[in-house]
Amino acid sequence: CQLFDANSLPIGEEFQANLLTDCRYPDVAIDDNGNFAIIWMQEKSTNSIIARLYNADGTAKTEPFEVSTIKFSSITRPSIAMDGSGYFVVAWDGDPKLASLDDVHARLFEPNGAPIGGQFVVNTTRIAAQQNPKVAMNNQGEFVIVWESNIDPNINERDIFGQRYN
Repeated sequence: CQLFDANSLPIGEEFQANLLTDCRYPDVAIDDNGNFAIIWMQEKSTNSIIARLYNADGTAKTEPFEVSTIKFSSITRPSIAMDGSGYFVVAWDGDPKLASLDDVHARLFEPNGAPIGGQFVVNTTRIAAQQNPKVAMNNQGEFVIVWESNIDPNINERDIFGQRYN
């Protein structure tokens, strides 16, 4: 990671968010005070979604912690969004057995990294794989998650779905 000022000049030195190897697909979100969260997929035996929180100056606020609570076997690119107060939501796709059965999962967190409830399934359509979610959040804590799916295995087309949350 590297922090930059408003003029695109580097602030401090580069730093590493993950403590382990085999990490992929990072994403970052920032609050109104400059505090931020980085998420990534931790590979190998876990295929877990990991997060770490930082202060605006780039110092770590937390150790890396696991976002996903149900293991999955496919590769996913997680997405994070944060409101102005630091509440955040993470979305990813996965299934414990097969990528062709992927569902979109999400989990909400407080600014200190404490989870607000458990992991939940976003999609209501359960035909075929639901994949590649992206999440956005406004300053009232409302968020929307969009993803793609091929709901007809006989047609090689993908549709875009979305779900909005209070």
